[in-house]
Amino acid sequence: FTFIYKHRHRNMPLIFYRKIIPLFLCLLLLTVALFVAFFGSNSIYLGIDQVEFSHKSWIFPADSSKSNVEAAASCKAYDELRNINFLSDSIRDRICSGTAAYAIVNGSFPLCRLRDRLPDEIMDQVRSRSQLASLPSPVTGRSLPCYIYSERDYISDEIRKRTGFETNNVAALIGLLRRIKSDRGVAPNGVTFVDVGSNIGVFSLAAMDLGVPVVSLDANIRNLLRIRLSAEALMTRNRLNKSASDITTAIRSHLVWNFISSRVSLSYLNFPVDCNVGGATKFSRAVADTIPVMSSSGNALARILDPGSTLIMKIDIEGGEADFLKTSYQLFDNFSIPVVQMEWLRRHMSRDEQVFMMNFFTSRGYVPTLGGSFASLSTARLARFNGDIVWTKLSFFNQGHLFA
Repeated sequence: FTFIYKHRHRNMPLIFYRKIIPLFLCLLLLTVALFVAFFGSNSIYLGIDQVEFSHKSWIFPADSSKSNVEAAASCKAYDELRNINFLSDSIRDRICSGTAAYAIVNGSFPLCRLRDRLPDEIMDQVRSRSQLASLPSPVTGRSLPCYIYSERDYISDEIRKRTGFETNNVAALIGLLRRIKSDRGVAPNGVTFVDVGSNIGVFSLAAMDLGVPVVSLDANIRNLLRIRLSAEALMTRNRLNKSASDITTAIRSHLVWNFISSRVSLSYLNFPVDCNVGGATKFSRAVADTIPVMSSSGNALARILDPGSTLIMKIDIEGGEADFLKTSYQLFDNFSIPVVQMEWLRRHMSRDEQVFMMNFFTSRGYVPTLGGSFASLSTARLARFNGDIVWTKLSFFNQGHLFA
């Protein structure tokens, strides 16, 4: 400022040098600082018609130790689809049904319901890195085709070793779905299973096996593509066994690729160091993904749900449960949702989020019960609880619908 003042032009007023130029420079510095802070984060908040930015591979070690970086690199499942630029026109125009991916429409990103046919370069890679496993349904006893990761992955490894995952929870929740799907007193307009945080589809496939419409939402497109392969194999199996009275050859499934947020944003998933694809979150972990994911809201799901349908819901999104509920007021107001199973881990929620979720459900007439058994769970115990819970409408609970 001193240099500019000493070398000022004689015909220019002093106020121009003393106030206007310093103010301009301050605003310029502030703009640069905001730009660095804005685009240096893992989430990018947008208000433009199209999204354009470079495609990069980022690694964020959980700490600076060499062992953590090496462990992250050993998780080959994280490498899948990293060579594909999802922001290129040739890809993003062929992912979401009815709209291009990453295009803001009416001020927000669209709900990305995956197209029936996706680019071959994506599907071929997912097929080549998948393994077809047999997943016994604890509800029907039938063997369900389930495409899992061929590389190390926590849930895929559990299915390989134990031929199942969260069997008790699946048996309880999908067993309840089976009992009420034809109960016109509970579901006069039919029932839909909504799987928020579907992973590779352990719950979704069991629901599809019942012929129930299913909405599977996940922020990791790799998981949804495996559900697509599994659903196709399930339909083939059903066509070959259509003589069985309880098997349907038609599977109604919506695969939705978004993450839940109240802000219009793009985000990259962050994977943990221990080879757990389902453990990916929006929070900082060992390995950041290279595929940007669009935000959406719980309310947006209403656009693909049958009007008047009764919803049975599962929410397991690694600490994003409160975000889902904060964007789902209209969904809960406009649909009958008697049961919501959710993961309740205090390490994934702040105290404010815990209080919010408890108030969200109790103010709507829900009571907490234990996942897998529907045993009563007091709110006092819930404040110290870690595990899977099922929020149940008190009227639904009192009518005895939870138990066979």
